[in-house]
Amino acid sequence: MPEERVQYKLMLPVILKMELEMAAARRRRSLSAEVVELLRFRSSPARIPTP
Repeated sequence: MPEERVQYKLMLPVILKMELEMAAARRRRSLSAEVVELLRFRSSPARIPTP
């Protein structure tokens, strides 16, 4: 079953948006897919420090 998605408006500094666009282009994916992948990586249980 496909994952449910929601639209979310996000304000970014221009430079950060450009960096994300370049990274997405290098990986041949959309800006949205790049941001989702980075957020998933960042929130991965292996990366979250335990108290």
